[in-house]
Amino acid sequence: MNIQTYDKIFQQLLQSKIAIKINNRVIKTGKLKLFVIKQYFIRLHLENDKNIIKVLELPYPFNINYNKERGCTLNYRLTSLCNNQPDTMTILKNIKPALPNKMYDNEVEIVSIT
Repeated sequence: MNIQTYDKIFQQLLQSKIAIKINNRVIKTGKLKLFVIKQYFIRLHLENDKNIIKVLELPYPFNINYNKERGCTLNYRLTSLCNNQPDTMTILKNIKPALPNKMYDNEVEIVSIT
């Protein structure tokens, strides 16, 4: 996907209260004040209930899905990286990450809270 697609999706979520979930666990909530798409990261500026702005930095996902009612899903699954090719999947599964990461082989959901 290109940067314009990411830009349009996050513009839809601007100034709305959102929850960011990994495996149905909420990791951050707040009002999306600003987003910056730069280099290899998407930087989200979230304002919490105490009016403090926190920054969450997410790497570019392999795939992104947007649903107006549900929000967007950033797909970091290895199957979306290699288009589910068995040989490549076997190689990727055998490589262990150097540092544990919450997003490794997961999906991150950004849902709007009303």
